[in-house]
Amino acid sequence: MHQLQSAVERGAQIITFNPLRERGLERFTNPQSPVQMLTGSSTKISSQYHQVKAGGDIAAIMGMCKVLIEMDDRSRAEGRTPVLDHDFIQEHVHGFEDFARDARNYSWEHLERQSGMVRAAFEAAAGVYARAERVIAVYGMA
Repeated sequence: MHQLQSAVERGAQIITFNPLRERGLERFTNPQSPVQMLTGSSTKISSQYHQVKAGGDIAAIMGMCKVLIEMDDRSRAEGRTPVLDHDFIQEHVHGFEDFARDARNYSWEHLERQSGMVRAAFEAAAGVYARAERVIAVYGMA
């Protein structure tokens, strides 16, 4: 948790997708911080916390991808800067066009039902991703 707290203090936005509400991913009181321990203060860890259905993780990821691909499609059609790094995709990604087609074809109703999220939540998370200079995604299962 210390690393997440440090990242937030440096300006990182952490978006959590988790079937469980874990207080440590919402707020963290550092036991090594006398100020936080004495005042009861804490650091807000997740700027967005999306409580997905159990087993809804893949639909949540696909929903974010669908938003990002649609944002990129609009940007390119309007002659604006692309959202996605097409040079990187061209050089390092195999089968992207098939994946993008599949993402575009998923219905919002299906993604919402499978993930337990609403479209606005996908859009909020994807918006942070699209505006970020650097991104790291961590996927874990216990």
